[in-house]
Amino acid sequence: MRIREITDRLKRSTLFRDSLWAVCGNGFGNALLLFAGIWIARLLGKDLYGEYGVVKTNMFYMAGLSTFGLVYSSTRYIARYLASDKTRIPGVIRNATRITFAFSTLIAIALSLAAPRIETFLETPGIAPVFRMLSVIIVFKALASTGNGILAGLGKFSLIAKSNVVSGALMFALCVPLTYFAGLYGALFSLAVSQLVNAAVNYWYICGESRRLPIYCYCEDSVGSLLRFSFPIALQEISYALCNWCGILMLTKLSSLSEVGLYSASVQWNAVICLIPGLLANVVLSHLSKTDGAQQQQRLVSRLLAVYLICTAVPFVLVYLFADVIISFYGADFIDMKRVLHISILATIPTCCSDVFKAELIAVGRPWILFSLRMAKDLILVSLACYFLLAHGGASGAYYYTVSNLLSVTLFFIGTAAAYRFVGKTTNG
Repeated sequence: MRIREITDRLKRSTLFRDSLWAVCGNGFGNALLLFAGIWIARLLGKDLYGEYGVVKTNMFYMAGLSTFGLVYSSTRYIARYLASDKTRIPGVIRNATRITFAFSTLIAIALSLAAPRIETFLETPGIAPVFRMLSVIIVFKALASTGNGILAGLGKFSLIAKSNVVSGALMFALCVPLTYFAGLYGALFSLAVSQLVNAAVNYWYICGESRRLPIYCYCEDSVGSLLRFSFPIALQEISYALCNWCGILMLTKLSSLSEVGLYSASVQWNAVICLIPGLLANVVLSHLSKTDGAQQQQRLVSRLLAVYLICTAVPFVLVYLFADVIISFYGADFIDMKRVLHISILATIPTCCSDVFKAELIAVGRPWILFSLRMAKDLILVSLACYFLLAHGGASGAYYYTVSNLLSVTLFFIGTAAAYRFVGKTTNG
């Protein structure tokens, strides 16, 4: 009888239903991307995979910057307007899309023009065309990310899942033949196509959902309020992007592309461990934005922390124990990866737990506090990484970079937890 009650309660829970779609659908899409990454690493080898890792890693960082924080802002505003004023939702969708496209295009043009200078600075001949290709991918990825934020605000997590499955399957199908015949550029082309399709499918779904909404009611302050809320989130993304951009450049300049390859391969497994918390990010923000009352918020945050900790700890233990088996998939070039992998995945636990506090700070309208904490974290990471790389002459660069990251994310977790308690006391008081 107890089991039936629990089952019925879960069926009625929109949080559980949305989470199930996010985990199952998006999880399958991300698993395909992981397998694609392993095959690309085997085909390219450590050095070329280092170049691919530079592009892929910076794609995520710079695409996040290119959205101007609208992934989170669109989710928050649309989720709130669903309950209060649906006529304002089409305006949020239109403005978020236009701003993302304009901002990502400007960044793509700037990166393309700066590519020769980056090549000279890195002392890596032939990498300029790679960065020009990255500039195109950034636009597609930024639009896909904002599309995810819009669909999350609408509560259409099943559509996000379907879109990610399509793009992941396409990436998996294209990467092996294209990488085999065209090497690095084939791998990059498959990445670009998958992101383009992801963005296109997202906006096809958004157009379908928009037809069900009331006629758009123009609000003079709609763009301004969206930008004002997004600005500190955008600054946070800028800080994050610049920090990791500098980190990869330092790793390339002060160490080697081989170390970048080791780091990129290890970080893939961070994504595996953080898979469920990462997939739940939009679900969590959407539901926290809809929840009213301090006690309800606190209960939901406590439950989410427990879920995130369990969902992170279980895969962490599995990856840690089977590290040797995992490394064998990558080939002989990655034989030195074990200790890098162990330190890298340890950082996933404080990272995932801090994501709950991050979502809550955005939901309650405290993005400036979050920006301050993120900037402090990023400065600590860059400072520690620079110190370790210079102190050891660039040797074991991937290892020392992951150590720096572990220390910085641990401090960030402590900071977000303290900020959550402070905001809660201020609100209740």
